[in-house]
Amino acid sequence: MMTLRNFSRLTLTFCVTTTVGAANADGLGDAIHSCRGAPSAVDKVAACTFVISRVSDDGALLKAYNRRGLANVELGRYPEAVRDFSAVIRLNPKVAGYYDNRQNAFRQLGRLDEALSDANAAVRLAPGYTFVFRSRAMVYDEWADRTSRSAITLMPSRWTSTTQASGAIEPSSMLRSAATAMPSSI
Repeated sequence: MMTLRNFSRLTLTFCVTTTVGAANADGLGDAIHSCRGAPSAVDKVAACTFVISRVSDDGALLKAYNRRGLANVELGRYPEAVRDFSAVIRLNPKVAGYYDNRQNAFRQLGRLDEALSDANAAVRLAPGYTFVFRSRAMVYDEWADRTSRSAITLMPSRWTSTTQASGAIEPSSMLRSAATAMPSSI
């Protein structure tokens, strides 16, 4: 029996096979293969960039942008990764993993408002998956860490030498109130 899922796989296989077969003469087939499994992130970025410049099929573009985004994250090229994941989301805004990928790049850039927005979108799209909640918790954790560092900088006299030496975060009541007011100023 032909299910919708099997039909979709068959259609995607046909489209990719047709695209690769017709384009092997100009190296597109090799680039698609390298975009998927190149040994280094630099090679993946180059191959995926070539694929993106040559294909018009949304499915192939989605995969190439996503793979290039992941390779850019691996290379620490977070602004490029954000652009790639944004392209993926434009092509298919209904997959939580794409928002999760972009929130990670935003978080690495310190753009926590945008990271939280994407983390919340991922939770809305996939509330049954723990990875989306873990990612959102990581954004909140980064925010708390940044807030604590800012509070320490603003009110260093409230920290004892023991607390500073141990590295423990044990703010006084006054520091807690300053930390509570911080998120609006970040």
